[in-house]
Amino acid sequence: MFDSKSKILFISAVIIFLCAGLWRYYEYFVAQDFMISSRINCDPSISSCFVSTCDPGDSECSTDPYLKIIKKANKIEECTFGDEKCSSMSCENGEKDCSIISCNINNVMTGEHCSDGLDMVGSEEVKK
Repeated sequence: MFDSKSKILFISAVIIFLCAGLWRYYEYFVAQDFMISSRINCDPSISSCFVSTCDPGDSECSTDPYLKIIKKANKIEECTFGDEKCSSMSCENGEKDCSIISCNINNVMTGEHCSDGLDMVGSEEVKK
């Protein structure tokens, strides 16, 4: 059915795809070599925080101020939900591939606003 060149080409393609799949498995599940984006607590008296814009009556929407953090998954401490021993996610001094994002008019998304008076997306209001 297949000549020897077709068999070799088919087997080579299968091996390449298998290796690529195994590499991706290793990166994500073993090495955890990917970025995580999350929210961390923020004190509005210290920095410009994000605040979710909630609809009145939406009881599940939180208006607690937050900062955004982007960090490598393999640098995040494993914790169990509610474990008081776990510290809040943060960037260590000089930590590569970690950033904490404060709110400003250029990075506010729809459904959120800045706690320091920079208003919602599309607004012209400026902090006085």
